[in-house]
Amino acid sequence: RLKALADLIGRDRLVVDLSCRRHGDGWVVAMDRWQTLTDMQVNEEAIQLLSGLCSEFLVHAADVEGLCGGIDEMLVETLGKLSPIPVTYAGGASTIHDLELVHRLSKGRVDLTIGSALDIFGGKGVTFAECVAWNKTGSRSKGHAKKSSEVTATKGTEALPVVTPPFYAKWTCTRTDTLLLLLVTGVALIVRCWRLSVPNQVVFDEVHFGKFAGKYINGTYFYDLHPPLAKMMFAAAGKLAGYDG
Repeated sequence: RLKALADLIGRDRLVVDLSCRRHGDGWVVAMDRWQTLTDMQVNEEAIQLLSGLCSEFLVHAADVEGLCGGIDEMLVETLGKLSPIPVTYAGGASTIHDLELVHRLSKGRVDLTIGSALDIFGGKGVTFAECVAWNKTGSRSKGHAKKSSEVTATKGTEALPVVTPPFYAKWTCTRTDTLLLLLVTGVALIVRCWRLSVPNQVVFDEVHFGKFAGKYINGTYFYDLHPPLAKMMFAAAGKLAGYDG
């Protein structure tokens, strides 16, 4: 199927994803959100076979992806030795130094993509401006040629481009945050709804709220001692439900 696709649109328009997990002394391609291990090994035979059918490889090191705990150095070095075409590696990058590490291990033949640690994605390990500056220093002069980036920056004392992250970039939510939020929401629902029908009659100020809502619906003037928003919401709900006041 890959050969048919390459013949149809041209190998120069294809990027093959070889995202993988460690298996024994090597790596095997993983699919289905990296949960299913295939029988395809990431080795010289597979890379040489596929390199003739695409223009670049994308390789996520699934074992370290998203952890910001360091790259899979052995995988990067292996990709640099075996691949005759450009490779973009992803997984575990946490600081600007990982760019230089990948460049050194692969002898400039593998590029690194940074995700979770990047500031524009809410990370705190490395800034986008630092990455642009690193790429403009000439550190990538060796290895496979890449298309020039549309993002520009200057060196020395000149200013780097100002990158304004989206307003939600700093909103980070960990697994613990999510579990706590669900717990608090669940407790709130229980406390609010438990024995809600007791007593089964109108009590306290509730006796007045219905009348107030009716006056809002009918446009009848009255003096409301309290902030009106709650009663106006009751009136809106009643109006939508067909209550005529």
